[in-house]
Amino acid sequence: MQGLRVVELGCGLGLPSLAAALGGADVLATDWAEEAVALLRRNADQLAALLPRLGTETLLAEPGRPHARAFLERLGAEPAGERLFRIRLP
Repeated sequence: MQGLRVVELGCGLGLPSLAAALGGADVLATDWAEEAVALLRRNADQLAALLPRLGTETLLAEPGRPHARAFLERLGAEPAGERLFRIRLP
């Protein structure tokens, strides 16, 4: 995702934005609820420190968002169960 510009509308917890930013994208996460954006800011610092310590494989639960398929394909996600995907990092 290095060099890409990403906008997430209605970011909620902002997990796609966090993943894109960790992959090198320039990210703008938006939400109508100011609390959601504030929570995303707090989560970003913690997640950035945590992910590298988790290893090279991540499991991601996806509840059926309309545009999740393209996001998961871009990450090279593999099905690992019902609405559960495995992402392998280099």
